Amino acid sequence: MKNSLSWQAYTSGESFVFDDLQEEPGLYNPDSEVRSELITPLGAHGVMNLGATDPSEFDDDDILLAKLLAANVQAALGRAERERALERQTDQMEFFNSILRHDVLNAITVIKSRAEFLTDDLEGEQLRDAETIVTWCTDVKDIVQEVRTVLETLTGEGDPDLNPVEVGTELRAEVQRVRSTYPDVIFNTTIPDDVVVIANDLLGDVLGNIVTNAVDHNETDGLTVSITAEKQDDCAVVRIADNGQGVSADRKEMIFRRDETGHAKSTGSGFGLFFVDVMVKEFNGDVWVEDNAEGGATFVVQIPLAEQSITA
Repeated sequence: MKNSLSWQAYTSGESFVFDDLQEEPGLYNPDSEVRSELITPLGAHGVMNLGATDPSEFDDDDILLAKLLAANVQAALGRAERERALERQTDQMEFFNSILRHDVLNAITVIKSRAEFLTDDLEGEQLRDAETIVTWCTDVKDIVQEVRTVLETLTGEGDPDLNPVEVGTELRAEVQRVRSTYPDVIFNTTIPDDVVVIANDLLGDVLGNIVTNAVDHNETDGLTVSITAEKQDDCAVVRIADNGQGVSADRKEMIFRRDETGHAKSTGSGFGLFFVDVMVKEFNGDVWVEDNAEGGATFVVQIPLAEQSITA
């Protein structure tokens, strides 16, 4: 109740000690047998009340112990609140994953199969439209699979199933894929064959998202993307650098969050870099962005080497 002794302790955030409640005016329960009381706030969770039937029962040691107990109670309540929120979030993500798995993927499969059927009977512009539908269905299906992987990773539902993966094979395949789409972009690569990390079959998608990001978010006229991979101590380090417009200092810390694209030319949903961040962490690695001498951005991916993981 407002104006009560407990309310005063709650709103002030201070502990109150009353040697004799019978001497306090305006008690809500004047017939109470409690004579002395110690009230300690619990932050947003309320207050903790300790009472005794005799006056002046609480000394300095009691006050100190009560504050320690209140701090532990507050921490436990906060932890329980966070766990409940995490449980609700996990349930929501599992629900969305179910929708993606059963509804969206099934719908995309039906649309793609119908469009493929139409390509057998169409010509000219109508054929190109049908082929575009097939291409977009494939792209959307790949995105949905990535979203599902992220959801399963965040909820702990998925099995990471990490194994040795050769970085060069995955990286060269992704560079070739992007190069075929953007023939005007210059790709310089230094990718050895003996760099093996502990990851899974999504490593190519992770690296490919960064390569694609470097092209999609910069003007392609005169754009050069330089890609290197090397061993450094117990990790493989992949650097994907462009000579584009770069990433501003105030966005480097948030670039891998959902809805952030990172580069000055903002296109797309920003999910790609979020996917990169989640999966690199799943590989027990790290990813960040730096400036480079060309004025563009360098994305650095660091993942433990397979031989290091096996011998550790």
